[in-house]
Amino acid sequence: MTALTEEQILAQIREFVQREFLYMRPGVALSDDDSLMKSGVVDSMGVLEVMQFLSNTFDVSPSDEEITEENLGSLRFIARFVLRKLSSQAPGPSLQPVSGSSVLSPTPLPLPPAAVRTSSP
Repeated sequence: MTALTEEQILAQIREFVQREFLYMRPGVALSDDDSLMKSGVVDSMGVLEVMQFLSNTFDVSPSDEEITEENLGSLRFIARFVLRKLSSQAPGPSLQPVSGSSVLSPTPLPLPPAAVRTSSP
């Protein structure tokens, strides 16, 4: 299988977001760097839909700690997150973070109560 580039991943994510979240708002211009939540394109339930898309399309599932604005907050952040996850799954050398993309304290995204996992006693 040929490795996907960031631009190929970004194009698939962009198409998904346009199809699933912007179909009723054709005039909305969304750049690759716009915050999906702050712009009102994706809400907490939408985050779950994005996560399902990532799992179905790229076989990438974020852990609870990875559900952050820095990983899932914009189209570009999502594409970079997917690329990092795919490179960590693939054998061989891993990709290094793009300059300026590393984050020291991630900002958690709000999830609906049903999505919060609790530990079993």
